[in-house]
Amino acid sequence: MELWELEREMDFVRAVQEAEARGADFSHVSDEELRMQYLAGKDLTELSEKRAA
Repeated sequence: MELWELEREMDFVRAVQEAEARGADFSHVSDEELRMQYLAGKDLTELSEKRAA
């Protein structure tokens, strides 16, 4: 794994952890969908809220 890939993965994990700390629940979202939303620059907390509704 290249350094930039590791850094990108760490950024993704950090973003998920920060969203979960704010109350986001991703138990109903696939890892693939979560990653796609993150890479698209979407707010992960909004993804959690939309799915919960």
